[in-house]
Amino acid sequence: MNKHFDAKMETNFSGKGWKYQNIPSFSPIQRALPRVLQSNLTHIDLNSDFLLVPPTSAWTFEMLRSSPIVTLTVSIRGRIQKEEFTSYVFPAIAASVPGLQSLRITFLDDDFLTVVVDNLYRLPLLRKMVVGLSFSRGYALSTSIPTIKRIKLDHFTTFTGSSEQAAYFVQIPIMLPNLQFINVINDSYFQSYTFETDYMAIAAHFGIINRRMLEMNIHPSISLCLANQNNIGDSIASTVPADIIGSDCSQHFTIISCLTLKVVYHLPPAETAETHLTYDLLVDYTLSWLNLFQDLRYLTLLVKCNRPIDDSVQSYIVSLIKARFPKMVSVNLVNLTVEPDKQHYHWSNAHSDWGRGTYDIPTTLEYERKSRELCVCSHF
Repeated sequence: MNKHFDAKMETNFSGKGWKYQNIPSFSPIQRALPRVLQSNLTHIDLNSDFLLVPPTSAWTFEMLRSSPIVTLTVSIRGRIQKEEFTSYVFPAIAASVPGLQSLRITFLDDDFLTVVVDNLYRLPLLRKMVVGLSFSRGYALSTSIPTIKRIKLDHFTTFTGSSEQAAYFVQIPIMLPNLQFINVINDSYFQSYTFETDYMAIAAHFGIINRRMLEMNIHPSISLCLANQNNIGDSIASTVPADIIGSDCSQHFTIISCLTLKVVYHLPPAETAETHLTYDLLVDYTLSWLNLFQDLRYLTLLVKCNRPIDDSVQSYIVSLIKARFPKMVSVNLVNLTVEPDKQHYHWSNAHSDWGRGTYDIPTTLEYERKSRELCVCSHF
């Protein structure tokens, strides 16, 4: 942080009610923090609010400025409020890592994304941005276009987040001439307090994305990982929600070329004549969704099942899907078993959720719960 920024911060952030007050030089905590003269760190994970509040924030920002950081993960847990994140925390972070190429960031409220967008001009080399999904409390991102100065990110190739986050991101005054991937995760467990998915809203988001892609004259690959709470089995045959079928919004799903579709599926407790019919329910349910995503080229069907599905049955299901949609380039089925328990998730929707497994930390007991089988969304 330069002297001018320090002076401005001292003026604006002193006073009652602010966490970011000027820490006296004789503070024993501040004096105990080591100075960072130079570092070779290129990747760092700031996974604690403690590192972003005084007195440790001064050391953290010095460490960032003194390191050639190209990959940064920032997780905001709750101690940092929106006003502080807006006026101090993220501007200081962005100013400290001008060579940043990859940013992963998560927060409790999607409104924090507007702050990140306001500071993208500080990150001209940014290539990839991954946004964590936040629990919805009835709040929605503003549909109005932000009033920030138009920016151009020549190196930017990949955005990953929710459909709402992606729609908001592409609406800002931004040019992304080399955008190659928009990866969307929809997870009703994270994104709805009712645990239900608003498919009409998702379709509207894809409509916004499609319009902006046409305006920018770019053609990125658009992928969707759809993890809902629908159950199939025990004579319950779920289908595509009726309010989508035939609606004007349904046409917006045609821009999606890669789909991961998760299904919760219950086999009868023992092998019976009904078992084959139950598999047919699974196939019929899958086909009803694929009729909505008519331009798909790549599909992974994730089946959370109470028993393992043997290879011959998996091949049978895949063959039926390919026969119905011969233009498919790739179709595979991943069986997420209950025993042993296997989960499918991405950093965006499971980074700090111990119930699903802690993301990519092999020493934790939950690590083995994540399925390692390849899906069309494995690159998210």
